[in-house]
Amino acid sequence: MSKPRIFISTVTRELKSTRQRIAAILTRKGYEPEWQDIFGTEPGDLRDMLRRKIESCHGLIQIIGDAYGAEPTEPDAQFGRCSYTQFEFLHARALDKKTWLLIADGDCARDPYTPEPADLRQLQRDYRQSPQVQQHLRHTAESDLALDLAIERMDDVLAELRREARAWQRTVLRLAAVIVLLVGVVLGVQVWMKKAGDKGIAAVLAGQKFDAPRIRAHFVESTERQRDTDLAAAEKAATAAERQSLREKATDAHAARLARIDEAVARFRELEGGAEATRVGRELTRILTDEGTDAALAYIEREKKNLLAEADAQLATDRERLRGKLAPLLSAADLLVTKGSAAAARTAYRELLQRDADWPEALRAYAWFLRDQSNQNERHTTLAAALADAEEAHALATRLHTADSTSPTAQRLLSATHNQMGDVLVKRQQDGDFAKIETHFTRSLDMHETLLKANPGSAQATRSFSISLINLGDFLSKRGQPGDADKALDYLTRSLELRETLLKANPGSAEAISDVCVSHGKMAVFEGNRKNTDAATKHYRAIYDLLHPAITQGMTFDPFIVKLYNTLKAAFGGK
Repeated sequence: MSKPRIFISTVTRELKSTRQRIAAILTRKGYEPEWQDIFGTEPGDLRDMLRRKIESCHGLIQIIGDAYGAEPTEPDAQFGRCSYTQFEFLHARALDKKTWLLIADGDCARDPYTPEPADLRQLQRDYRQSPQVQQHLRHTAESDLALDLAIERMDDVLAELRREARAWQRTVLRLAAVIVLLVGVVLGVQVWMKKAGDKGIAAVLAGQKFDAPRIRAHFVESTERQRDTDLAAAEKAATAAERQSLREKATDAHAARLARIDEAVARFRELEGGAEATRVGRELTRILTDEGTDAALAYIEREKKNLLAEADAQLATDRERLRGKLAPLLSAADLLVTKGSAAAARTAYRELLQRDADWPEALRAYAWFLRDQSNQNERHTTLAAALADAEEAHALATRLHTADSTSPTAQRLLSATHNQMGDVLVKRQQDGDFAKIETHFTRSLDMHETLLKANPGSAQATRSFSISLINLGDFLSKRGQPGDADKALDYLTRSLELRETLLKANPGSAEAISDVCVSHGKMAVFEGNRKNTDAATKHYRAIYDLLHPAITQGMTFDPFIVKLYNTLKAAFGGK
């Protein structure tokens, strides 16, 4: 059974020795460490390779030091400017892999390396203070001993990876591993045994005994034949060097296959007589013993469709059982949100998704929570915190939408996170943000328009579409590139028309009145910027004419609308 793989992320030039020490501890504990040495001189962009490596691992441990490390030539589309090492953690986090952060401070050893420029050192300090790091569970070590002990004490969380890997292999990969092994062993082998006649399975099983030497002989025979085939092909190479290289390759491959034969035989012993033995497993063992590898593969190919269907059904049952057990915890996380315990709710949602990363209800609840947290951070804390939550919410919404792109719920969530990403980037306005903002707002608009077409009578869909129109129109009017003004006017006008339709259908709604006033206000600002004073005044007058009777009759509005009314009352109240 393969070991759980853990990616160790750190800046090689600074903490290579520390990484090797941590890798040795993990190996001793029964895990398979994985990493990528990056020094900054490698050709090309390494992110695709890092993605593949991290996606194949069960978790990631990052050791954060003082060095920034090498970085891609272009900022990452999802995470912005970051080093390769920072990208490793951020990508693993976006995939909802289990991640651990260890801060190497104090007397922790550093490998000798040339100090980095001041700007890169500052980028690393900013990363250490970023919400992604500060809001993540982490351990700060003041010495090598403390760092090693932190790994030694991770037995509970690391053991969970081993349990998950074993369960996954038992339910899904046991038979697949056998098939892959057989295919690798007998690749290219010609049929050399005549099929035996049909035998009664029940009769054979009754007297069958596991014949390990005979099964092993079949494996050895097959791999030797493959080696001979490879050696014969090597002799056809054009040069002596190529021939020698191919001979060595054939010999090495043969040795590798031989080294795995005993493990394969043991696995067949489990299929034939273990506690989880099945009819197919016993029959596969019998055919291999009596008829050889080709006949065994032909049999399992006939049975594969039914076996996979049964496995899928079992997985679905197990998944529903797991979600049933976790459902009270999801409800409790929602209660923490209503109580205002945002940090505890965040931890609760993450714990649930660590156990079932594809649970739609948990993904949806956590994504909406993060969208709301981003909105709060945007208004009351920092843009960095707002952007971190918006990015995480958008990643979750994207995954949910990818799983079911036809779901209106997933479409609404993804559109909302596109809008939030655009809002935060509008306020940040760093280099390159304009293109991202337009992309986010445009995609949100397209999705809301699709939802409205699917449900044209929905007031909520209409209002959401009008919000997307305002967001994009407002952005284009401020960006001011050629053609932006005409597009902005069209978007703002369409939004106003939709909101007036909603108000006409529900004239007593304070929300509908407020929405129309906001649209008139956007139009007034737009016309004022174009020095079109008469048009701007017309829109401001429309706002006053809507609000005055409503407020006079006792309708309640939010402070922004009341303040706007009082301002306009001074201008239009006596006219």
